[in-house]
Amino acid sequence: MKRLARGLFDTLGAALYKVFIATLTVAFIGGGIAALANYTATQGAGTTFGSIVVSTVHYAQMMLCDLTTPSQCAAVSAAGAVKVDGSAVTQPVSGTVTANAGTNLNTSTLATSANQTNASQKSQIVDGSGNVVTTQSANGHVAADIVINDTGGNRLSGLVTGTFGAPSSQVLSVQNNDPCSYAAKSSAPITITTATTTSLVAVSGATAVYVCGFSFTISEVTTTANTLQFEYGTGAACTGTTALTGLYGAGGVTAGDPIAIANGNAGATVFKTPASQGVCAVTAIGASGSFQGVLTYVQQ
Repeated sequence: MKRLARGLFDTLGAALYKVFIATLTVAFIGGGIAALANYTATQGAGTTFGSIVVSTVHYAQMMLCDLTTPSQCAAVSAAGAVKVDGSAVTQPVSGTVTANAGTNLNTSTLATSANQTNASQKSQIVDGSGNVVTTQSANGHVAADIVINDTGGNRLSGLVTGTFGAPSSQVLSVQNNDPCSYAAKSSAPITITTATTTSLVAVSGATAVYVCGFSFTISEVTTTANTLQFEYGTGAACTGTTALTGLYGAGGVTAGDPIAIANGNAGATVFKTPASQGVCAVTAIGASGSFQGVLTYVQQ
């Protein structure tokens, strides 16, 4: 012990040695270490140290600075948040993040890609209240509720069976914009033997005529070809007509068999009129002529 004291005396000097002895005396009074507490210190001259006062007690200020460039230190916002990049907002984490399952997690029951092929993982169907659906029909199919929303995201309730192709409020129906694909069709005969304008489908209010198909024959002559063209117009005589098709039969200048024309009837519209218009057939005849057939349509 004497050797230790003598070594400290030589190393620290007389003054610091006395301070060291006094410190040891305070620390080991009563044969134990002094309790942690706040101790009063008197400010003197020399280096200035910063402190934060909390409830009359001074706490030394600490700074988080760069080791290479000590003047670069972290800033703290008014709310006490350390600014990562100067913005004082939460910053995203980039790169690869690895999550460990831990020691108490049974990874064999997780829905991992390795477990999707062993039939141990099954999907659950829940109803609108979040309850698991367990009811099954006789053939093993699960009965489940289906929620249908409108275009505004509102849930439809009280659905009833509707008419195919006829949309209405709270009615579930299969829709198609082409009337020829779902609506009941009407037919108009084509029986023309003169060069004239014939009304096939009369105007009906503000409705349009959807022609779903037609078929007819054109007799041939050796002089001028017999032709037929579909047009639309108003009134019983189809006034103010506008062409809907080209000329049928324009190349038939012979004494051969009648020309057969057919188009449509496959559940789609061939052509349609504007609203408040009817369908007409405009014919031209050589020495003699005959146009025989039928036209199917939907008017709505």
